[in-house]
Amino acid sequence: MISNKVDGYIEPIVCNGDIYNYKMYMLYNGIEPCYLNNFPETASFASYFKRKMSCRNDEMLFANTYGLKAKYDDQDSMLSTITGLDNIDKSLVSLICACTNLDIQADLTIHIKDKDYPLVRTVDDKKYVSYNLTDLSDKGLSDDVLLDLSLDIENLKRTKILSQKRRY
Repeated sequence: MISNKVDGYIEPIVCNGDIYNYKMYMLYNGIEPCYLNNFPETASFASYFKRKMSCRNDEMLFANTYGLKAKYDDQDSMLSTITGLDNIDKSLVSLICACTNLDIQADLTIHIKDKDYPLVRTVDDKKYVSYNLTDLSDKGLSDDVLLDLSLDIENLKRTKILSQKRRY
């Protein structure tokens, strides 16, 4: 069985040398949504992953297998990007829930600059514990990694605010 992976890359949106905002773009099994038309099995996984997310917000952009904007309601659309640190932060729980879903069972890693945050991995009852209430999921969450990621996201928020203050 193929081990599915979801990666989120958080990057700044820079305008005139200042950080305007941040976005997180998604890769599924190492493939960007615009190339998933060549990989039907991964495209199917990505769209199924979207349907298993527990919630969504207005700053989530959904795409088809060619990377073109699509509606959330489209059966084969997938999560492509999330804009704004607050939205990214709020979306983490939904991404974790989807990865630990019994039908999905995927690893989840968030990347910021040169740091990797492996949030969801195989349950080992030490670092990664079951996030699923039934304890049937093979995938679990690391609270320590989630805390480190949350702290780094807060640092990015402060950096963005300082960047905005310099503009005025």
